[in-house]
Amino acid sequence: FTSAPLQEASRAIILSTAARGVRDTRPSTAFGFGHGAIDLLTSSLIPTLSAVIILSGIRDGSIFVGLDAEVTEKVQAVAVFLSSQTLFSAALLVAQGALMLGLHALLTAIVLRAVVRGGGPRAIGRGLLLPAAIHTPVAVVRTLFPGVTMPVLLLALLVAALVYRRGQETTAESAPNQ
Repeated sequence: FTSAPLQEASRAIILSTAARGVRDTRPSTAFGFGHGAIDLLTSSLIPTLSAVIILSGIRDGSIFVGLDAEVTEKVQAVAVFLSSQTLFSAALLVAQGALMLGLHALLTAIVLRAVVRGGGPRAIGRGLLLPAAIHTPVAVVRTLFPGVTMPVLLLALLVAALVYRRGQETTAESAPNQ
């Protein structure tokens, strides 16, 4: 429940301090993709590599060395689950990864807008509420109910795109007044 708000806060801190040069569309998009890639690495690549290691240990029997009967039974249940994964589930994971990269790029653009607008820590904090509210359901569902991640992710992307677009219109309207 706290990962998304903490990610948005860290994004704002980085964009307002160390990454001051990331104040344009291209660099902020790259920053968002990088942030998403780290998220993808921890949520997908590491578990996938773990599954490959577990399956290879099961195939050659090395994973069972020194295990009692109860643990061996649990490892075999994990093996059945891992080996039952289909090409469709792999493709779905890749699609979710690509969509997560897009979500992180949009969230970075929204957070960047709040940072550039400034107004002090409270104003920036208020600017982070919407990105955190968009990101939190995805983080929670992806962790607790992975089977329904895709619809929640698609909805979050839609909301983020609408928020980003609305912010662009607001920025364009206020630009001549400055």
